[in-house]
Amino acid sequence: MLRLFTTALISISLLSCSPKRSIRHQSEYRAVAIVVVDQLGSDGFSRFTPTSGFKQLTERSSYYPAARYPYLYPETCPGHATIATGTYPKSHGIVSNSWFDRDSGTERYCVDDPKFKRSPLLLKQPALAEILQKQGIKTQTISVSGKDRSAILLAGKNADFVAWYDRYSGNFVTSTFFNPLPSSTSREGLSELYSKFYNRSWYVNDAIQIPYGYGVQMDSSFYTAIETSPAIDHLTFQTFKKLLEPLKPSADSLHVLLLSLSGLDYVGHRYGSASPHYVSALGEVDQILKELLETLDSKYGADRYLLAVTGDHGAFPIELPGTARVSAKQVECARGVSSDSSTCEGVAERICHNSLSRDNKWYDQAKNSYYPGRSAPCFQVYGETLLPDNSPGTSHVTPHPVDTDVPLWTTGMEVQEIHENVSPASIVPTMLSKLGINPGRAGLFDGESLRAIRGGSQ
Repeated sequence: MLRLFTTALISISLLSCSPKRSIRHQSEYRAVAIVVVDQLGSDGFSRFTPTSGFKQLTERSSYYPAARYPYLYPETCPGHATIATGTYPKSHGIVSNSWFDRDSGTERYCVDDPKFKRSPLLLKQPALAEILQKQGIKTQTISVSGKDRSAILLAGKNADFVAWYDRYSGNFVTSTFFNPLPSSTSREGLSELYSKFYNRSWYVNDAIQIPYGYGVQMDSSFYTAIETSPAIDHLTFQTFKKLLEPLKPSADSLHVLLLSLSGLDYVGHRYGSASPHYVSALGEVDQILKELLETLDSKYGADRYLLAVTGDHGAFPIELPGTARVSAKQVECARGVSSDSSTCEGVAERICHNSLSRDNKWYDQAKNSYYPGRSAPCFQVYGETLLPDNSPGTSHVTPHPVDTDVPLWTTGMEVQEIHENVSPASIVPTMLSKLGINPGRAGLFDGESLRAIRGGSQ
């Protein structure tokens, strides 16, 4: 299903659905950009000292050190869907990275599509580009990530170019639901950058250097090594720039720019979110954000675009004293429908949707998490010092702040640091408000515009 930048069909549809409006009459912004750093949690970020992009971003943004996802299971798919739509799993339907679908009786991956293989078919709410189009605004939309699920869910149904990394070929690829990618984004088009990593090592610190891959030729082992290191973020950003380059700023259309950096999540899962590897990977993101700001400033002007940067979830610092893993046997016990918190070690509480009381401390999070037919009937909440996962590094499957809290930066607002647990679901309503669009008339959002939260003066 090709999504062309301008077609007669889209023009006719926009004219028939709503009055045609020019961006010129609504705002002076030429682009809106959302950057998601996978596994950028408030806890992990607190152990990092920004010196570059993050520092510059803080100096020109409203900065929330601990925004919060108010649902039970923070993961990549629901996090990206929440950011893109301004709603929670109860509304957008992306309850996890995958789930057992009770209607079809099958396991579903969040971007599964029987026709196109990968698409936003399962996303039940419109993403930012689609929301803008429904308001009569022409958009040109690109979305790039190291992960298919991240690129697709950020983009939604009406994006133009959507690309993600393929570990088997080393190429950035797409699905037939979206437009074919230009040759400039192929492995050959990025060959100069690939060569910078080949037969080189990832320098973590003086004591730790990890080879990217060796051999006579670049092969799948090299491409996989790229994926599980900060190198994937550099490739992702350069692919983003290749797609951005031909877009021309215009008063008649708005560029929707979506970028999700996956490297930190791969590093955290492998080495832990309190490891030197995680801090090193954050340093690479810091440099990429600096280059991103320079790129957008040059293309649009520093005050002619809106930018939001956040994480899709946090991570459990398993390396720190006082923490422990829940054994696989204990996890299996908790998954049993007949189990309760008293019989499964590590489970602080078991929450079942059909018997949930308003007096329960997890009531709001449970309600925000539940989507009929997709969500499990019961949720397990583990103790705050326990990690219910046996991966080599960390994971993020609890409703505790280490998993749910993420830093959030938004430009176009008063420059200040604000210690409030606002939600990343506020990003889209805030951007709409800054564009002169009343969020209440543009859709039903679970998040609230930060302008409204701060008194509407920004």
